[in-house]
Amino acid sequence: MRLALSQFCLPGLSTREFLDIAGHAGAEGCELGVLGGPRDLEDPRAMIAAVRGSSMRIESVNVLRDWALPDDPDSGPAFELLLDVAAETGAPFIVCVAPIRFENMPHRDEVIAAASERLSMFAELAEPAGVRLAFEQVGRSSTQIGAQSGIRSLADALRVVEAAGPSVGLALDSYNLATGEVPFEDVALVPRQRIALAHVVDGVATGSPRALPGDGELPLESFVAALRAAGFDGALSIEVTPAESPPDPLEFARRGLGALRALVLGGVG
Repeated sequence: MRLALSQFCLPGLSTREFLDIAGHAGAEGCELGVLGGPRDLEDPRAMIAAVRGSSMRIESVNVLRDWALPDDPDSGPAFELLLDVAAETGAPFIVCVAPIRFENMPHRDEVIAAASERLSMFAELAEPAGVRLAFEQVGRSSTQIGAQSGIRSLADALRVVEAAGPSVGLALDSYNLATGEVPFEDVALVPRQRIALAHVVDGVATGSPRALPGDGELPLESFVAALRAAGFDGALSIEVTPAESPPDPLEFARRGLGALRALVLGGVG
């Protein structure tokens, strides 16, 4: 498994600065935060230029929100932007987050049907560029505290991606699974081809805030073990979302990736 870092972990830095810090901290890959992060980032053209000037592997482009329900606003322009960045940076996945609302969430079956249909449509648009979609189930939102998730269970998330098409996978996030009351052991039952990438995030099962591995109460050893049992060997990414960049971004990144490395090595042998 590759150790990766999300750009959302270090808001306020330019993409060039983020990639440099991630490399020095020992990351083997990075997730780009183009939309939907804690702070607005720079122009996507500057992000693409920074990636082209770096040797860092890009694991995904984030994140498509408010796209899955019939009455959501037109998400076509946002998706086109994310697809352009993914194609230009060689990112294999675009992360699409399950619907989150404070009120007026449709019935579960309607949510699943609508999300499946729209995800299938986006997957067809992304296929010519060689880009796949990674659908992320949500338990308790860490960005919209108190909001309701339209797809909380792993079983429902798997239903959505299977209906959306063979190229669509899951972004399995330990925080979202735990706050959705999904046992980590269930991850071992997910077909390997349906796991796009994984977010290893700590915290508490009652929700908010997200924390670096080792700074919370979640049994992350079980999460990593379940991924290994499923045959997953892709990117394990840290995705916390502080409002401001930590005072020492390099130390923060090194500490998080060190804890992640210990989780991976602890299950080997």
